Amino acid sequence: MKHGICRNCRQQAVFKKKADADYAIPIKTLSVSAVYHFICANCGYIENYILDAGKLRQIEQHWEYVPPQDAPRRTDEDDEDG
Repeated sequence: MKHGICRNCRQQAVFKKKADADYAIPIKTLSVSAVYHFICANCGYIENYILDAGKLRQIEQHWEYVPPQDAPRRTDEDDEDG
């Protein structure tokens, strides 16, 4: 999405807008980052990003790392829940 192509429908109909200050992500004490909404005007798919590279480095330094693991398998019950 950040490159102007929707990952859902593959159309070049992506628009972005900086989120309101109320939607900022707290990184550490006295440090927050703006969030940008990317929305496809064709299918309505939405993604949110922090675009400030310095804030991303702060997250690496101050947040807990989540190591990759196998995704859980979907069951028939998952499909019934929506």
